[in-house]
Amino acid sequence: VRLKPTAGAFAARGNIFFLQGQSLASSGNANGARQYYMAAGADVRKGLRLKPDHVSLWSMKSGLHFMLGEQQQACEAARKACELGNCGIVEEYTECKVGG
Repeated sequence: VRLKPTAGAFAARGNIFFLQGQSLASSGNANGARQYYMAAGADVRKGLRLKPDHVSLWSMKSGLHFMLGEQQQACEAARKACELGNCGIVEEYTECKVGG
């Protein structure tokens, strides 16, 4: 990421952080999970500054907000991901549908 900071590179590293967070959360380490979610969120923000229409980053942003208990922000990001072609989150979380 340092050598070639692209949206795709930030998405890849952010996904690794996200998965590490999920692993810690599933083992009961909420504080450790939050640290990884925050690191993933930083990569999402950096990636979106480079490519604001990166669907994977918007999808990850939604997942991060869900994991952090921030439903409104999660749904906003999920709807943006859907606009860009990934409607899976909106279909799974019907409360995120427009008017839902």
